[in-house]
Amino acid sequence: MAEIYVTTRDDGYINGWYSSKPPKDAQLIDSPENLKGNLDCIRIKKGKAVFDKEKYDEIQKEEGNSTDEISNLKRAVTALGGSV
Repeated sequence: MAEIYVTTRDDGYINGWYSSKPPKDAQLIDSPENLKGNLDCIRIKKGKAVFDKEKYDEIQKEEGNSTDEISNLKRAVTALGGSV
């Protein structure tokens, strides 16, 4: 777990991640490394980042992307030394 600053929308989903110089409305939370940077399907619960699988699937359906395609892209980024 890592401490990081986030901002959230009114519905509680993260809309910004900040490791330095956070905006005044940011809150400090604990987050697993693999969730950092994700938007729209990560919600804050009791000061921790939590992945919302149902919201993720809903977004993927709306955008026409399959979970398999996203998984393949994540593997490709990781193979190139990036983090997801």
